[in-house]
Amino acid sequence: MLPQIDTPPPCGYHSLAMNFGVGYSEIAVILVIALIVVGPRRLPELMRTFGKVMGQLRRMSDDLRREILFSDDIRDLRQTVTDTLNPMADKPMAPPPVPP
Repeated sequence: MLPQIDTPPPCGYHSLAMNFGVGYSEIAVILVIALIVVGPRRLPELMRTFGKVMGQLRRMSDDLRREILFSDDIRDLRQTVTDTLNPMADKPMAPPPVPP
């Protein structure tokens, strides 16, 4: 059995359908309504602007995810270094042995 590899969905309509739960028929209806409302001259400009905004949102969410993962990694590294350099710090101190 081959291992599963998580790959991001390809760009375009497929990723829109995957991310928002919108099927291809719904996307077609939305595009036809946009064509009627906006008109054929402004539709390419509108789609280009929508694509840019979606790209910026994706980059911002990727940066935030990376920052969160990086901060967790730094916290884990700091804890590992602290535990390695001072192994007795986390353990409670036992009272000294009483001589007989």
